[in-house]
Amino acid sequence: MINFVLARNGVGNFNIEASFPPESLTARAVAMFAGECKNKYGVAPSPNAKCVIRIITPVQKKGEDDQTFEIHTGRDGDKDLITVTGTGERGILYGLCELLDQLNFNDGELVLPDLNLRSIPDIKRRGVERHWRPSLVNRAELRENFDLIRTLARKRVNTLLWIDGWVSPGWYRFLTFRHFPPLRKTDEDGTIREAKACLNEIIEEARRWGMDFYLSGTEFNVPSELIEKAPDLFVTADSGYPVLNLDRQGTWDFYQAKIREVMEDFPGLAGIELWTAEAMDISYCHSDRGDAWTLAKRLEFLYGKTVGAMDM
Repeated sequence: MINFVLARNGVGNFNIEASFPPESLTARAVAMFAGECKNKYGVAPSPNAKCVIRIITPVQKKGEDDQTFEIHTGRDGDKDLITVTGTGERGILYGLCELLDQLNFNDGELVLPDLNLRSIPDIKRRGVERHWRPSLVNRAELRENFDLIRTLARKRVNTLLWIDGWVSPGWYRFLTFRHFPPLRKTDEDGTIREAKACLNEIIEEARRWGMDFYLSGTEFNVPSELIEKAPDLFVTADSGYPVLNLDRQGTWDFYQAKIREVMEDFPGLAGIELWTAEAMDISYCHSDRGDAWTLAKRLEFLYGKTVGAMDM
């Protein structure tokens, strides 16, 4: 088996040939590859190297998945040649991740085995869900978020489902409720504006790494002031606790106001996740239709209201 020597005794023996815009995903992938070689093995690309890693700019065809990549090794004149091609920029990223995964360090040499492969991911969405730190609203923790996103991209994760905290405060850090007058806030100190700015930066960083970012939702979990400012939306359940009345238009105005504001102010979102069995479960809410309005019918109604708010 032929081994391609990328470094010997701490001296890099590879160069990367690629043409790409500096802010592209390909540029990030190349920097990631070079950075890991430097940090893990202490070697850097060399312009006079005998081994060339050539990245061919992808041309994605309509309807084609952009995650497939090919790696081929061979010779080009007097140089060892490793080519990485992809059906999209994510394919280039995952191809370079594959090269990093295949590297071996032995007896002072950093080597890559002879490779000829085409990889089509069986699982198109590979995701991570998180609920706690680093915070999505604290500018001091933005770098931690960015580093986490980069680490997950290295692991070929492409879908993020994140929330700032668990049930509470959840979305309420990001909402002025401009579409629901009873809870409308002025945000005089700019706290909500800053929270939105931080989250938007995180979403855009994820998108720059080829990731879809979903924000986890809170459904009928309600802020405490809603009971005070809109008491007519609640009834007292058999348990003795107040629950939302699904027969009130104001209940759905409140619900849709949250979703509409989130979708308007975070245009980079791929979508939202709904909790339909936690927070204030819709099955616990009141309706005069009682058991005739089955849980399945309630959920179908909820989804319709959700899509309607997103369409707004």
